[in-house]
Amino acid sequence: MRFCAAVPFAAVIFLTSCGTTSASIGPNGRPSVLRYCFTVSGLDPGPANHRLELTRRYLERELHLKVEVVKTTAYGAVIEAFRAKKIDVASISPFAYILATQKARVEAIAMRGSRDGTPGDYSGVIAVPGDSPIRSIDDLLQHSRELTISFVDPASSSGFLVENAFLQSKGIEPLRDFKKVVFSMTHPASLLALKSGKVDAAATMLRLIKRYEETGKLAKGDVRVLWVSPNIPNQPIAVRKDLPQDLKEDIRRAFLDMPRKDPEAWISQTTGSSAAPTGEAYVSANDSMFDGLREVARDVKDLSLLDR
Repeated sequence: MRFCAAVPFAAVIFLTSCGTTSASIGPNGRPSVLRYCFTVSGLDPGPANHRLELTRRYLERELHLKVEVVKTTAYGAVIEAFRAKKIDVASISPFAYILATQKARVEAIAMRGSRDGTPGDYSGVIAVPGDSPIRSIDDLLQHSRELTISFVDPASSSGFLVENAFLQSKGIEPLRDFKKVVFSMTHPASLLALKSGKVDAAATMLRLIKRYEETGKLAKGDVRVLWVSPNIPNQPIAVRKDLPQDLKEDIRRAFLDMPRKDPEAWISQTTGSSAAPTGEAYVSANDSMFDGLREVARDVKDLSLLDR
């Protein structure tokens, strides 16, 4: 697998002990420590740390195992940690999950969805500052060589893959045809760069723009959305395939039961606020749910990330 040298896909930034050795295995085949990895925004560590501590405590109670939290700021680091068997469970972007299935033996077991069991989804966008003279996608395409665009992470679904695929479908090679391409590595960083005018356009998540507008971090009109992607499956909870089957099912069940058994942990998982999301829950997930996204990736020229 290769990637353009300009893209920092291999950036590995661990904030906790992802360098630990493999956990010892008990007589029942279960590891003595379950290592749960989560990709966090370096811009707002407080809520993320609270969320992860609640999740760690909940999983320890439900699984009767010591749980170690591993934090990183790059999806590439999660993939490499899975490959090296230094983590057992991870919340990971859909595209990074697809890449992880090629480099390591991992499988999806859960994702956020509806209480009726329907898997959830979200959308990526291309946006510009609210006062930008770029008023449409046609304007963006016409003036691409004059513009700086921000993507998130090379393994991000809504912050790179779907926008890359769309732009290529319009005859634009993003890494070649823009004046400058930057990778912010977090969605909040891309939005802040857009708001401050440091970039002319950005790829990010539609729901983050809406959340920032609702919480006052963005005012209405600070950014203008030019394009919205088709739906992307929500990020999965993924596990190593070689974990004992009963442990994998216990982990799945723990996430599915979280809204009922630990509402505080569940709220922190979804909104980070004091109000539970209406009608949402964790639902079971499987690998086939990501086949549509695999097809999108295969159609992206020169990406060379997926086996054909």
